[in-house]
Amino acid sequence: MKSPFRIVQRRIGFLLWMVPRIGLSGARLWVFVSDWNRVARKIHAPWCIRKIPVWPKGYGKSVAMRVGSSDLGVFDQILIQQQYMPVTRIKDAAVIVDCGANAGYSSLFFLKHFPHARVIALEPDPLNAELCRHNLRRYGDRILILQKAIWGSVGKLTFVKETRKPGEEWGIQVQAGPTIEAAGMVEGIDIPNLMIATGLKHIDLLKIDIEKSEADVFHTNPAAWLSYVRNIAIELHGPVCAEIFHSALSNYSFLEEQCGEVTLCLGIQPKRKGSEVELS
Repeated sequence: MKSPFRIVQRRIGFLLWMVPRIGLSGARLWVFVSDWNRVARKIHAPWCIRKIPVWPKGYGKSVAMRVGSSDLGVFDQILIQQQYMPVTRIKDAAVIVDCGANAGYSSLFFLKHFPHARVIALEPDPLNAELCRHNLRRYGDRILILQKAIWGSVGKLTFVKETRKPGEEWGIQVQAGPTIEAAGMVEGIDIPNLMIATGLKHIDLLKIDIEKSEADVFHTNPAAWLSYVRNIAIELHGPVCAEIFHSALSNYSFLEEQCGEVTLCLGIQPKRKGSEVELS
């Protein structure tokens, strides 16, 4: 049994970690709701609180965050650590495609920093997509949210059952074809058909965080669409995905840098002898 001193020590440490991320009021609300839910589960009462409002600094409006989920980790990476900040150097970005939008925090970041841009967000998981719609509802026709999975081709995909666990909402994976371990289905779409469906002529920023599906996206005929993409921000999940990604871009010049877990390829253009790379 844990000592009261150790429990208090851990609680204070947790609050000190939380306050810079969601503010004092948000941290206190988070702790209260977590304790409330713990008691409700013990007595089997249907009173659990699923989400709370938090106010990211500099955004003026609240967003919802699910208690006991991975939302806090996503929020921290994107809105506190600001791992997409290098993309704000892109000039005149008008079209942004957010693949793997999760709770909508990355799209929120792009909408704030590119006030004239339109964002198309794709999120395969229905619960994540629902929260994404809620968090971005104020942006009207600047945001289009599609409950689809970006893939190397068009077709039905299945969720990998073992990745759909409470508290791991940021790691949900999809795969081709039905399997015994599947947990639901979702429509997969490739980038050429996404561009046709949404009327895009080019993509100024392609953000990809899709839990290993990037391997299929960049393995299946990337030459059909890469020339229409000017900048990429991608989270690569392992050496195989990294190798496939860099092989697909081997005929292009760009500035590459790393920010947190995100690999950024800025100013993408076909290789030309003696050409210089500029942010576009």
